[in-house]
Amino acid sequence: TEKKARLRLPRRASKQECNEQGS
Repeated sequence: TEKKARLRLPRRASKQECNEQGS
C-alpha cells in the first residue's frame, strides 16, 4: 500500500503542474 500511495501522490502533483502550465 505504501508504494501505491506514493505513486498516487506524484500523479496528483503532476496533474496540478500540467494545469498550471496549460492555463
